Amino acid sequence: MRLPVVGLGTRRVLDLPPDRQPAADEVVRTAFDAGVRVADSSPMYGRAEARILPLAADLGLGVLVMRPFGEGSLLGRPFSAELRDAGLRDWPEALLRWALADDRITVALPATATATHIAANATAGAAAPLDPETRELIGRLAG
Repeated sequence: MRLPVVGLGTRRVLDLPPDRQPAADEVVRTAFDAGVRVADSSPMYGRAEARILPLAADLGLGVLVMRPFGEGSLLGRPFSAELRDAGLRDWPEALLRWALADDRITVALPATATATHIAANATAGAAAPLDPETRELIGRLAG
C-alpha cells in the first residue's frame, strides 16, 4: 500500500468543544477528499480521540499514534496506583497498550533510541489487549 506523504494532525483540529465539532468533522472529511489517508492520535489529545477514531473508521483512514509518550512529557507524571492495580508496570507500557487496544488504530510509533526501551515496547505490544475500562482510565489520566 502506498501512503501519502501528508497526514492530518488532529489534536488542534479535533480537541474542540462540542459546539465546534461539525466544523472539525468537515476538516477531516475535506482532508480525506483531498487524498489524506493517515491521521494521528494520542492519549493526551483529549476529545480528539473520540472524534478521529469513528471518522477514520467511516472514511477508511489509517490512524498513527505517533510518539505515544508525548515526546516524554507523559513519562514524568507519577504512575497511578489504579494503573498498577490493573496490572500495568509504567507509563510506557500503559500508553502503548492504550494505542494498541483499539482496532481502529493502525500503528503506534514510539520514538526511542535504547535497546532496553525497544525490548520493553515490544513486550507491551505483545501483551493482551486492554479492557475498555482500563483504556479509558489511561486516556483520562494521560489527557
